[in-house]
Formats: sequence, structure tokens, C-alpha cells
Amino acid sequence: VNRKLDEAGKSEEHLLTFINNILEFAKIESGDITLKESATDISLAAKRSYDLLAEEAEKRGITLEYWSEFINPYIYQDVIHTTDVVMNIIHNAMKYTPAGGKVRFGIRQLPGKNDDECIVQFVCEDSGIGISKEFLPHIYDAFEKEDNQINKDNPSSGLGLNIAKILITLMKGTIEVTSEPGKGTTVKTSQPHRYA
Repeated sequence: VNRKLDEAGKSEEHLLTFINNILEFAKIESGDITLKESATDISLAAKRSYDLLAEEAEKRGITLEYWSEFINPYIYQDVIHTTDVVMNIIHNAMKYTPAGGKVRFGIRQLPGKNDDECIVQFVCEDSGIGISKEFLPHIYDAFEKEDNQINKDNPSSGLGLNIAKILITLMKGTIEVTSEPGKGTTVKTSQPHRYA
């Protein structure tokens, strides 16, 4: 009975992620994305993300860690869309990391071009299955998924990194993915922000 409940919960989680990604994709396609920056304390962001995902990581048998390095945590930021990007990336890392593996993520703040701005880097590293060299050029393509057992067992929209890249670009940031099959993947985003 517990196994069936776990499977139902897992299916519900995948369906919810799929629907959210499709809705976000539809907004992007129709040009219905509005960026709204507000003053925020980003020192809370990594901890909040960790708190949201810690239970799921424990259920999957994955070690989840977070870290942070700040100069001044008060910045103007589009919290909703930045959170969408971060959560998509961490969910991907957890999805492709088998039990016994590790996902480590954090936020680093670097000086900007001017005294009133900074660069915020988000870094997520996992010890998962990695991405093949052949598929790496297609990771941002909509609805594209690598042919592996995890994708066969856990159907998804193939939109996570596509949405992340579009949102990061809209926020004048960049995203970079490096990976080695069997050793894991590192995703790094960088965004400019004004100090609040």
C-alpha cells in the first residue's frame, strides 16, 4: 500500500511540474512575461530553496547541500522568475542524480560594473548521470529529452532548461552547463542586479 501511495505521489509531482512548465512556456510563447523587480534579501534565497527541497532529497536518498557568499544581500530582483529558474535547475539535478548521490547549490555575489550593482551567480553541481556530448548542444531546445532510463521512467515536458534559459536571458543574465557522463553536471547562471 505504501509503495502504491509513493508511486501516486511521484506521478502527481511529475504531472504538476509538467503542467507548470507548459503554462510557463505558453506565457513565454505569447510574450506574456512581465518582469517585476522588487527589493529583496537574497541571503534568504538559498536557505528557502533548501528548505523546500530537503524532504524530497531525503526521500530520494540524495545528499542536498547549500552555500552562500555575499557582499551586500539587498538587491532589486524579479523574485518569482528567478525562483522559477533556480527551482527548475535544482529539480533537474535531483531528477538525474540516483540515490546515494549529491546535489550542492549556492549563491555567490560578485562586484558589478558600477558601485551600485552586482553580479549574482547561482551554481548547482550534482553527481548524477551527466549529459552526453551529443545531447549537450540540445539541452535548451523545447521538448527535447535525452534517451536514458530516467527519462523513460519519469516522463517530463523537456522544458525545464528551455524555460530557465529564456527567463535568464530576459533578465539580462547568462546560463552555462558543463557535464560529463557518469560524473555529473554543473549549471551556472549569472545575473546583473542593482543594490537595493
